[in-house]
Amino acid sequence: MNGTVTLRVDEVSEAVLVPLAALMSDRGGNYVLLKGEGSQSPGIKTYIDVGLSDANFAAVLEGLQENDVVLVRGEQMPDQTRRNVPSFMNPGGGQRR
Repeated sequence: MNGTVTLRVDEVSEAVLVPLAALMSDRGGNYVLLKGEGSQSPGIKTYIDVGLSDANFAAVLEGLQENDVVLVRGEQMPDQTRRNVPSFMNPGGGQRR
């Protein structure tokens, strides 16, 4: 006999979410890169407070607003930024779930 159990530990509603792939950290804390003006902008380093997360997303408690455009690891980052971060960044955006 087999079964599947889902345990709900906590839940957040009306949260701004960012993909975990967008999160970076340094001595100052957690941050993301927001899309800057122009296609060659390296992104704007923005520190954020992170709340609950799952395997794919983290809730942002402070530091972002809905519709901010967050750069996410993948191919479409400007060349200047790509030199300083892993080469798997793509542009994405905070989303409300």
